[in-house]
Amino acid sequence: ANSISYTKKILQTQIFGPIYFFALI
Repeated sequence: ANSISYTKKILQTQIFGPIYFFALI
C-alpha cells in the first residue's frame, strides 16, 4: 500500500508538474 501511494504521488507530479510549470509562464 505504501509503494502504491508513492507511485501515485510520482504520477501526479509528472502530470501536474508541467501544468503548474506552464501556468506560471
